[in-house]
Amino acid sequence: MAPRAGRIRLCLGSAIVVVLMAGCATPPAPVAPPAPAPAPVVPKPPSLGRAEHLDELGRPREAAELRALLARSAAGADRQALLFEAAQGFLSADAPQQAQAAQEGLRAASGGLGLVLDAQLRLQRGEALAAYGLLRSIDPAQVNEIAREPYLRTLAEALDRVGDLDLQAWPEAVSFTRARCRPPRCIAQAAPRTAARPALPASAAGAQAASAAPGPAPATAAGSAAAPLPAAPVAVRESLAQRVWVRTQLISLIEPWADAQANQARLWQALERVPGAELRALRGHPLLASGPEDGRAWVDLALAWQIEPPLARQTAALDAWARQYPRVVVLDSKLLRRGEPAAGAAHVAAVLPLNSSDFGVLAKSVLAGARQAAPGPAALPIRVYPTDGSANGALGAYQRAVRSGARAVIGPLTRREMAAFAELDLLPVPTVALNVFEEQASVVNLVQFGLSLAEEGRQIARLLSGRQVKDVLLVQGKRPLDQRVGAAFLDQWTVELGANARPSVAEGSAGVSAWLNGGGTARGARAVVLATGAELAMDVIRSLPVDVPLYGTSSLFELRDDTSAGRTQVLELPYMIDAATDIAGSASRDLLELRLFALGKDAATVAHALAAGDRTGAGQTLLVGATGKSIMLRSGRIERELTLTRLQQLRAVAQEPTAEKSAEKQAEKGAEKASDKPGEKAGDKAADKAAVRSVATSATPPR
Repeated sequence: MAPRAGRIRLCLGSAIVVVLMAGCATPPAPVAPPAPAPAPVVPKPPSLGRAEHLDELGRPREAAELRALLARSAAGADRQALLFEAAQGFLSADAPQQAQAAQEGLRAASGGLGLVLDAQLRLQRGEALAAYGLLRSIDPAQVNEIAREPYLRTLAEALDRVGDLDLQAWPEAVSFTRARCRPPRCIAQAAPRTAARPALPASAAGAQAASAAPGPAPATAAGSAAAPLPAAPVAVRESLAQRVWVRTQLISLIEPWADAQANQARLWQALERVPGAELRALRGHPLLASGPEDGRAWVDLALAWQIEPPLARQTAALDAWARQYPRVVVLDSKLLRRGEPAAGAAHVAAVLPLNSSDFGVLAKSVLAGARQAAPGPAALPIRVYPTDGSANGALGAYQRAVRSGARAVIGPLTRREMAAFAELDLLPVPTVALNVFEEQASVVNLVQFGLSLAEEGRQIARLLSGRQVKDVLLVQGKRPLDQRVGAAFLDQWTVELGANARPSVAEGSAGVSAWLNGGGTARGARAVVLATGAELAMDVIRSLPVDVPLYGTSSLFELRDDTSAGRTQVLELPYMIDAATDIAGSASRDLLELRLFALGKDAATVAHALAAGDRTGAGQTLLVGATGKSIMLRSGRIERELTLTRLQQLRAVAQEPTAEKSAEKQAEKGAEKASDKPGEKAGDKAADKAAVRSVATSATPPR
């Protein structure tokens, strides 16, 4: 039995082993499922931003197609606006059939969108009278904002064509001789023949209303009987008044330089052939008498051109016109002078407040720097046009410079002068302003070139973010200037690192003490930015540990001789760094004069480059100069990259003025002889004196 039992145990053991081994065997690998098919490429949904980008790339037809596609899913006013903008794109791309298709959705559109587009299409087909009639049925005050410029452009073109038809319909109209009319192309005062002429869709009442409404007169309702226009002289005068009105309205809307020039040229062509009696009657037309001064100014300019010789009398008439309308910009300088300028008249003008008791010394520093610029052997001479610092004084001097053959202008300098130029839409020659606008504004052909501390605050933010410094304490003073610098730093910091990376902010010495008492150093601030004046900065520097990196703007230059502040890193002009060891004393006023000397030097170099036609592209270095190690022209502003240096490296070692200061004194002598003192508003003087005191403590240009 024993052997059999053993065999049974052996079989059972073998069976158990087999079962266990079977349970531990590696299962077969599963069959891999087929790879999923690649997801289809889904095109990005259309967006208005993409359409605007296509516009910037000069692809209006693609942008228009995108807007038309967006309009399918839009409703109401949004749909109408998209369709109208799409139609404008199709018209500019010479695709009128697609513009016609877009018109179908604008039949009942408000704000004149459908009527303006209909008039554009008719004008493109050569139907000027029909287009004019449609536009006369629109109340200008009710035109949708997006249609305002197309409305005015189309009305201007239709009026030009209708006006030409008026003259062609009455050949006797051009009966003046050259002896009686200068320039010779004139509208006759003689009564024209009473032949029938094409009728416009406007009733007699509507025609009469045209002389009373503040814009082109409305027509009768669609489908009503159209009455013929009044007799020729009235029709011509009415058409001419509307042509002047619409062209002057366009001046503030047209931005491309070539278009602005063409608009003023067409305006002048309409006026230069009108005799004096008609011009004087036109000046009193309700459209021009009750509106902005631009319309009357252009009529008066045409009258000034009809003054009989001698030349001195004709020139005096143009001078009087320029004094009466200092804010009206004429792009063709030939219209502001009789004959050609004298040989060698081309120059760069310096329009500076040299006759101002408040700003004269500062203006002389700018002029001295401009005269020290070395733009090249073929550089134009600099001619000085001194002002008294007032708005009208600057505008008058600017016009004289343009009439005298200036190819570019350096100036204006003061806050009041800048405010006057900010009201203009465009300038006739490149102009390098030595300040920046208070508000976000731009003027065609004007470059803003200022020594802005706020821009230095932004540059410090870019510099620290580039160094991967994220734990920052910003110390702000309570002065408005300090607040602007601090706000600029915070704005740029948000741009660089996002809204969640906002640094700690301390207001003055008390804020720094509270920050320290709250364990500020334990939180590990890797940098302290000083948006303060020199006195407060010194208090803050002494309260901080010596191992905390400090950064500040050029307003801290006067602390360079204080050993406690020597470790502070500041942004500074290359010119000031080069001259630092020779600058005697640290008076803010003297430092400001040196900065303005550097500003004048670089501004003159930029002005010469622009006068020579150098339109360096955005973001490209224009020059390496006295105010920045790189200077770029971007969107109508000069952007400067300053040099970062420690205050201890700027300590004075000599007590004598620099060679440039001596050259500056010599250069000033010629400027002191000129005199130009038009009237000044008494109320502005106190504000500018306050600005001078602010300037003296901030080491920035006059604000």
